[in-house]
Amino acid sequence: MLKTELKVAPHNSNSVAVPNSMEPIEALAKASTYGAVFAVTGGDHFTLDGMFMAAKLAAKKAKIAQLKEEKQIRLAKMAKEEMAINILSLTKPNASLSVSEVCL
Repeated sequence: MLKTELKVAPHNSNSVAVPNSMEPIEALAKASTYGAVFAVTGGDHFTLDGMFMAAKLAAKKAKIAQLKEEKQIRLAKMAKEEMAINILSLTKPNASLSVSEVCL
């Protein structure tokens, strides 16, 4: 008779794939290759829901970064506009303005 002995492998505790939490989704969002995804999940099964949520999270972070950059540009334009309005509010004609008055 053929005898076999089965050994149960312990669960990989290095996995961040804790059910119903944001940690695996954030880690999946950072993973860009299959090997990275395998390392994140510890070889455990993951669902397409997790991958879609990770893709959505990555897109959301990219959009936030883009909006912050646009905000900085708008704030700089507002500051320039305020300086221009201050220069225009002077009662002198433009030709008689000094450099120090123009560069407030």
